[in-house]
Amino acid sequence: MRVCRRCRLLRKTGILSGNVERIGNPSYKTRMKLLLYEMVSAGDLPNAPAALVTEGAAMLSALAEDFAEVPDLEVFTIPMTSDQRSRSRLDDGVAQADAVLLIAPEWNNLLFDCARLAENAGKQLLSPSSEAVRLTADKLALFGHWQTLGVPTPAIIASFRATLPLPESFPMVCKPRFGAGAQATTLIEKDQDYRRRVERVAAEWPGQEFLLQEYAPGRAASISFLVGPRQTLALPAGWQHQSNDGRFRYWGGSMPLAPALALRAQRLGLRALEGIVGLRGFVGVDLVLGRAKDGRDDRAIEINPRLTTSYLGLRKLAKGNLAEALLRVTEGDDALELRWNNGPVQFQVEQ
Repeated sequence: MRVCRRCRLLRKTGILSGNVERIGNPSYKTRMKLLLYEMVSAGDLPNAPAALVTEGAAMLSALAEDFAEVPDLEVFTIPMTSDQRSRSRLDDGVAQADAVLLIAPEWNNLLFDCARLAENAGKQLLSPSSEAVRLTADKLALFGHWQTLGVPTPAIIASFRATLPLPESFPMVCKPRFGAGAQATTLIEKDQDYRRRVERVAAEWPGQEFLLQEYAPGRAASISFLVGPRQTLALPAGWQHQSNDGRFRYWGGSMPLAPALALRAQRLGLRALEGIVGLRGFVGVDLVLGRAKDGRDDRAIEINPRLTTSYLGLRKLAKGNLAEALLRVTEGDDALELRWNNGPVQFQVEQ
């Protein structure tokens, strides 16, 4: 029997076996049963892009390892069977849990539906609510929200499905209105490339609505936050390493940023989160840091309402258990401060 690569990775981490896999050795004092659900690793997203397969498995194994060290916590996940014929049942896993942490792509309402399922079951969510996912997953709606609040972000020039709008200024970025992981995204630098590049990405994801957005010059960065009812805790910001072919494919990152750059990222990241009800747990903000040292050229790009691969680098920087900090902040414990190693830390996503 041939076992897929992602199954081998999860088996190595002790996550894969049976219909529900419990992590660690819970004691009789367990106060919470926590379901870690990563959609790709659970087998619930057939034919997922290769990047999501690798990133999903890495995030799940890191989270499982960290949460397994938290006292009085029983952690379990929903593994994918080795023959890949059996789809997991999220509703069954939710029924067994007291709390749920969800990781899934934002497109096609996938993450929204998962969050709504957990909410309807009356479970505690350690990740953003369905309404927070609805807003942040919709790049056009988020742009309107940011415009209202004056958050600096590249202007959206047009949206379309089948009929191409007339090109305006260049360079610009074409991306899906609902997307994740830079899927079907491309830079268009001159009008000669306009039709060819737009038609290429539209063919990669037929039937989707696409956006044309101003290109923000600068360097891609990200900052993550732990969000709870009593505090929003900024984590160290880092650079994003992307492909240099105009497709913005994510290759990994490095952190932390120099103090002045980190302060710019934190200020813009906090502004980007303003007014979004239901954000909780680990939330990422993608940014572009421009050349101006005062930050006037910095732009917010999007919000990731879920755990991102930045967690892999952050857990190496943290002095202590980052998953335990996530749990404490989300549950509304007293204001928490984290301590960090100096770094630098680099991490990459296998291509």
